[in-house]
Amino acid sequence: MSIPLKKIAVMTRLSTQNAGNEALSLELISLLRSIYGVNDIRALDRYPRHLEHITLSKLRGEPDVIRAFERIAQNTIRKANPSSSGVLAPFANSKTVTLSSRARELPSGLKKIKRLIGFRRNLARFGLIEKTDFKRTLNTCAWCDLFIWNPAGEFHPSGDVNQTLRLLLLVRIAQILGKRTAIINHSLEVEDETLSEIIRYVYSLSDLVTVREKGSLSVAVERLRIPSEKVTQVPDLVFLTARKPAVQSAILEPPFEKGAIGLAINGLEAKKGVDEWAEFMGMLEKLGRQIVFVSNAMHKDLPFGAELKKHSRVLVFERTPSAEELIRIYSRMDALVSSRLHAAVLALLTGTPVITIEPQLFKISGIFEDLKYPYQTDFFSNEGWAKRTFARVKDATEHGEKIRAAGINAVETFERRILQTYTERFREIEKHTIAMVTER
Repeated sequence: MSIPLKKIAVMTRLSTQNAGNEALSLELISLLRSIYGVNDIRALDRYPRHLEHITLSKLRGEPDVIRAFERIAQNTIRKANPSSSGVLAPFANSKTVTLSSRARELPSGLKKIKRLIGFRRNLARFGLIEKTDFKRTLNTCAWCDLFIWNPAGEFHPSGDVNQTLRLLLLVRIAQILGKRTAIINHSLEVEDETLSEIIRYVYSLSDLVTVREKGSLSVAVERLRIPSEKVTQVPDLVFLTARKPAVQSAILEPPFEKGAIGLAINGLEAKKGVDEWAEFMGMLEKLGRQIVFVSNAMHKDLPFGAELKKHSRVLVFERTPSAEELIRIYSRMDALVSSRLHAAVLALLTGTPVITIEPQLFKISGIFEDLKYPYQTDFFSNEGWAKRTFARVKDATEHGEKIRAAGINAVETFERRILQTYTERFREIEKHTIAMVTER
C-alpha cells in the first residue's frame, strides 16, 4: 500500500539549553524515521522572530477570539506567500539537535527590558532582518503532507502564553493550507481562558493529539471539550532513550563517588510551596553521603543550587550535561530527588531509585502514578514534604535493588506502549488520508 504522507515537517526544540528537550527531539526524529523510513522529514525550531509581535493581549478584547485568530493566520499566509518549492527547513537528523550546556540566563530584569524594547523583533516584523526564516517556516508548512508539533513544556502556569500562541498559529496555518496535523507528547497544565479557547479550536481540527498523563487527558476532554477520539494518552518520548546501548564516549567520569544522593530541582518552583529546605538538607547531611545537585536545565536551576552549597557535602554542577552525560551521572547515584520530569526519567532509565516532588499541577505526579512506581510523588505545597521525602531517600539507600527492578520493568512497559501507540495512530492518519484521496 502506498503511503501519501511522504513529506513530514516536525516543529520541536532543536537548539536548547535543556537536556530533556535535547533527548525529546532526538527521540521524536528517530521515532518518525522508524515509522516513515526514508521519507522526507524536515525540522523547524519553533517560530520565526517575525511572529513575536503577535500577543495574546491583542485577542483578549476581541468579541470573537477565534475569528480574530483566524484573521491573523490568514494575514500571515498572505504576507509570506509561501511556496512548497521555495527554501525549506533543514533535514531532520541527530545533527539537527544541539544542546548549549552554558548554565546561565539573562537576569529577569534585563529580560523584561529586552522584551519591552523589542528592537530585533520590530526589525524582523517589517522584514528588515531574518526574512528568510519567516519564508522558510511558511514554505515548510506549504510543502509538507503532515505537520507535527512537539510542545516542549509550553503549557504550564508560569509559562509564556505568547510563545504558545505563536506555535499554535503555525499549526493552524498548516491546517488552513490543507495539511494533516498532529500535536504530540505534552502536558496541558493550562489556566489562561483565552489561550484555552484557541487550544480547543486548533486541537479539535488536528488529526492527532497525545498527552503524557491522565491529568492532561482530563483537561483536554472534559475542560477544553476536545473530541475524545482525537486525544490519546502516551508516555513521554524520553522513555525511548532506554532503547539505545550505552555509548562509550570521551565524557569524563562524573566527579563524585558512587552512592551519592542526587537533587534535580526546578529552581524556579522550589520555594513556591512550603519552604522546608533547611530541614530537608539537614536530614540529608546526616546520611554522610555526598549530595550532588544536577538537572537537565541548569540554566534555570543553578541559582537555587548555589543556595544549597552553604550546606556541607553539596556538589553543584556549573553547566547542563547532555542527556547521555546525565544518564551516566545518575547511574552512579543511590537515589535522585527530582522535581524535573526529564531528569527523573533519565535516572529511571539507569534503574536509579527516584523520589519525585511535583512543582506545579500534575505533570510528574500523573506520569509516576501511571508507572505504578513504588514511591508516590509528593507536592511542595503539602506541609511535611521534607520528612516524607527523606524517609523515601533512606528507604532507597536500604532497599535499592527492589526499587531498581520496579523502575526498569516500568520503563520497559512504557517503551513498548509508546512504540505501539504512535505506530498505530500515525498509520491511522495514513489510512484516512488514502481514503480521502481515493474519494476525490
